[in-house]
Amino acid sequence: MSEDGSIFARSKAAFDLPDGLVYLAGSRFGLMPRSAKERLCRLMMPGGAADLGSERFTADWEDLPGRIGDKIAPLIGVRQGEVTLGETLQLQLFQAISAAVSLYTGPKRTVVLTDTSNSASDLAVMEGIARALGCRLRVIDPTRICYCLCDDVAVLAMSAVNVQTAERRDIATLTRLTHEAGALTVWDLSHAVGALEIDLAGACADFAVGRTEQYLNGGPGAPAFLWASNRFIDRVTPALQGQKADRPSSPDQTAADPHPPRKIDRLRLGTPSLIALTALDAALDLWAGLDLTAISQRAGALGQAFLAEVDAHCPGLTLISPRIAAARGAELIYHHPKAAHLTQSLQAQGVIADCPAPDRLRIGFAPLYNDFSDIDPAVRALEQALATL
Repeated sequence: MSEDGSIFARSKAAFDLPDGLVYLAGSRFGLMPRSAKERLCRLMMPGGAADLGSERFTADWEDLPGRIGDKIAPLIGVRQGEVTLGETLQLQLFQAISAAVSLYTGPKRTVVLTDTSNSASDLAVMEGIARALGCRLRVIDPTRICYCLCDDVAVLAMSAVNVQTAERRDIATLTRLTHEAGALTVWDLSHAVGALEIDLAGACADFAVGRTEQYLNGGPGAPAFLWASNRFIDRVTPALQGQKADRPSSPDQTAADPHPPRKIDRLRLGTPSLIALTALDAALDLWAGLDLTAISQRAGALGQAFLAEVDAHCPGLTLISPRIAAARGAELIYHHPKAAHLTQSLQAQGVIADCPAPDRLRIGFAPLYNDFSDIDPAVRALEQALATL
């Protein structure tokens, strides 16, 4: 077995996968590793949280979003101390967009630009965010982004992976074009982090948010993260000021505080659930020392292998995603008028896939626990499901 193979074999062993089950829905909900369940059990055991009311426990809990953020930082190509955790992606998106808009002092730039590849629910959320900030949401075809960076645009808010097609966006190029137009970027990394190599600092990006319940395996409803560039973190004024925002402290207080405020805390609101944070903290431990280039290559190779087998055995499916691995995320999206039925039939055969729309079948490859042994049974089950229509 190769060195990379042994690494992925060890990561797969960290998950409890029932015999005969093929889980290919990591692009929606990633599997929680065994260590997360064990750590939650310790927390819930009698005496496991005996010091809930203690001063030390309170301080540790309040700093947990920042410490977990430090584990996410290398996965998105930024420095430790620049990432924090919050309740939901929508709330983090609100903080990021409002912080970006706050950097403009004149009335001219009042547009939040995004594209039609977002889900209807995400577009509704961004519409509400723009309205609350006194801005307008402009939704355009994703192929026209470069032509619509006009002088009234304050923020470009996009997903790093097109959720409708799985096409990968060029973060560096789009960020550069946005800056040349005088605007700032907010990137949603939900479908990229934990599956693709990301370098926000190298791309000179401005803000980023993301879910942790997908390829980071935090479990359904896991906290979302927020990153802001240190270039202007001291100048932003988010619409919602949290309890950590601009907290004054003397040198003596800072020296006595085991967890001094981080600059990113200016955008942090409250403290997420201790249970959710504990599970995510354990899940992120699996990433220590992993080669992110190898992770991205693994996801691409799994997709290519699956694609080739579907081409050979399942002619009834129409691929929506790019065929080239380097051009897409860690998922393949197919069109079929009865995709919902196919998903149910796959589940009955022990293959878990995702159906983001009634005519869309999404297959997600999580490099930490999916391997090439999943390909053949999944394609055979899909072939059988198509035969029963």
